[in-house]
Amino acid sequence: MSPDIVMEIWEALRPHISGGFQQAADDFVAVLIENGMNASEMADVAHDNYIIKSLAEYSDNHESFISNDLDDDDDYGFYDDNDDY
Repeated sequence: MSPDIVMEIWEALRPHISGGFQQAADDFVAVLIENGMNASEMADVAHDNYIIKSLAEYSDNHESFISNDLDDDDDYGFYDDNDDY
């Protein structure tokens, strides 16, 4: 499964999660990693703060996964289209 499709699945599921976004993202990423997805490939296409934070746990250099401007997301963890990543 491609990382782009994985992120589309997450974005489709996101509105149906009633709170607990970080735990949901942690579980989502854990299942993907356990089934052979590459954290670095997912991080290349991830724009969701919760997914980025979850992926950081699987990286040797986890600071590279976490943006300095994580506070620039909206209430759902997505960056505004006008934000620089």
